[in-house]
Amino acid sequence: MFLMQPLLRGVVALALVALVGVITSFGEEGEPKVAERKVFTSKEFDFTLDITDFGETVGMKQVIALQASAPEPVGGFAPSVNVIVQMQKTTPAAYLDKTKLELVGAKLALVEGTEITHAGKPAIWVEYTGKMASREMHWYCVAVCLDDRVILATGTAAEKGFDQVSEKLKAAVLSLNLVQ
Repeated sequence: MFLMQPLLRGVVALALVALVGVITSFGEEGEPKVAERKVFTSKEFDFTLDITDFGETVGMKQVIALQASAPEPVGGFAPSVNVIVQMQKTTPAAYLDKTKLELVGAKLALVEGTEITHAGKPAIWVEYTGKMASREMHWYCVAVCLDDRVILATGTAAEKGFDQVSEKLKAAVLSLNLVQ
């Protein structure tokens, strides 16, 4: 299983235990302060990802390289971004085909799935929806296929309130970049 195996084992479970907090802080006169951009860099797996809107990170050395959740839940779920490094050799076409089969098997609905170029490398873009742990969810992901691994960035949010976070979630996922 390419996409769903790590999601089902780790990402969804980690996202369900995300911390709650405040996205912006306020200055002395009650005006919002502009948040500093926060970019996570993995020198081990050669990527960066903008996590400004998704709080602190939880890093793991194995499959999940990054998990960051928004400090405030939307629709009862804290939106999250994740990066999973899969040590495998594949092509975007094969990865997309397998992902589509896994979505059907998990009873999730494909909104969009296409081969793209991302960070100058062959990749896929997938958007899908469905029920996970009795909650309607919405996902974005970009998977960059390298010679010896796939770097998969995902964004997850509850369907309820998705319109409130979709732009930030998509921007965070698409901020995946490779460190050269």
